[in-house]
Amino acid sequence: MKDILTQAEHTNHFTVIRHHTRESFQIKLTNGRISQIYYSHIEGVGVRCLVNGSWGFACSTRLDDLLVEKARQIAEHSAEKKSRICEVSTAPPGRGTWNPQIRERITMDNLEEVVRFLKEADAQATAYRPIIYRHLHFLATRDKKDMATSQGSYVQQEEDRILCTVAVTASAGGKKAVANNTGGSQQGLEFFSQDDLPTMVDEECQRACRLTTASLPRGGQARVVLSPEVAAVLIHEAVGHVAEADIVRGGSYVSGNLGKRICGEEVTITDDGTLPQAFGSYGFDDECVPSHTTPIIAHGCVRHYLHSRETAPDSAHLTGNARSWIYSKEPTIRMTNTYLEPHTYSDQELYEHVHEGMVLKGITSGLADHSGNFTLHVPEAQQIRNGALTDEYYSGVALSANAFHILKELSAIGDQSTFTLIPGICGKGESAFVGMGAPAIATSVYVGGGLAD
Repeated sequence: MKDILTQAEHTNHFTVIRHHTRESFQIKLTNGRISQIYYSHIEGVGVRCLVNGSWGFACSTRLDDLLVEKARQIAEHSAEKKSRICEVSTAPPGRGTWNPQIRERITMDNLEEVVRFLKEADAQATAYRPIIYRHLHFLATRDKKDMATSQGSYVQQEEDRILCTVAVTASAGGKKAVANNTGGSQQGLEFFSQDDLPTMVDEECQRACRLTTASLPRGGQARVVLSPEVAAVLIHEAVGHVAEADIVRGGSYVSGNLGKRICGEEVTITDDGTLPQAFGSYGFDDECVPSHTTPIIAHGCVRHYLHSRETAPDSAHLTGNARSWIYSKEPTIRMTNTYLEPHTYSDQELYEHVHEGMVLKGITSGLADHSGNFTLHVPEAQQIRNGALTDEYYSGVALSANAFHILKELSAIGDQSTFTLIPGICGKGESAFVGMGAPAIATSVYVGGGLAD
């Protein structure tokens, strides 16, 4: 392995060599029974070479000493067809090792213990009579990377992650309702000592049971509190993506707005790949650039885009956001842990601030475009009257707005006690482990639901 990595130092063109191994364990538990236990091991080398302004890429599951030469030849052949010349920002060589502080890694030896924890969490759901279907999905991954560049970088890195998903279905009064949630971090077996999974099972069972009697909300413009998980997905989908420099190049809401105020002074949105144990953290990206803390928006002004070596105008703008899913994929610009920073309002103060409206809660799904327009489906809403929560719940809530209009019109941002950082696997062509975070926020959105009286 070391022989092929040392080839990077002897090339005349910018070259990155990555040896990547991924071990994965998956366990699926359906209605208390194991429906799948799965193990996979993927290993290979990817080589990327820049020649005459054109990239060449070659990969193999074998340690092929000719991969560097193959990548170079591909770059030369493709250069003839290129209409745009690529350049890369040089930087001091990245050197070092990185790994999260894992007390006990997930291995074949402790899978039986993992199953026991999953079954204990699942057993809690059986206490809820309306629950007719239960599904727990456990995923543990371990990535090991050895990376080198022609500029003298040499990095060894390990990344251990756990992701747990809970999905339940309740049935009552002839109506069915589904609730689900996901938790995870860069941890090992110690993840289960925090009671996060049992708590998540209880919360989703209660939610599903409530939703069997919930009605549609009244449609129209509404004052709302977005729960931290809803606000986090909004920040990721509608703000984080438009700050990725490849999206900026194609034209997004923040294109050409560096240094300009685009929202309220209280808004600061950060991409931070250095957060301990966070799902999207790492020491070095897949171009051997150290992970950064990057303010995308600071006090309402656009401060930075997220860059690869190719998009950064110089080394001072490198942010360490070039990431690939696996050795056989080329790096693209991806977020790490992207979050809205908290302020001073408690949950109760947010309800009092809205006075009449709703709290929108639960893991969401939806779409966003490069202008910040978005539509989200939110599983649950709870009525606020006279500044206090009521026992009125709604299901099937859809909301739409422009994220930057929301950020301009934000009337209150929750404090640290309302803040949540949730794990996710983001798409954008290929997958990437990310974190999404926000406190609860008070704002106004268009809510789709039933017709007004």
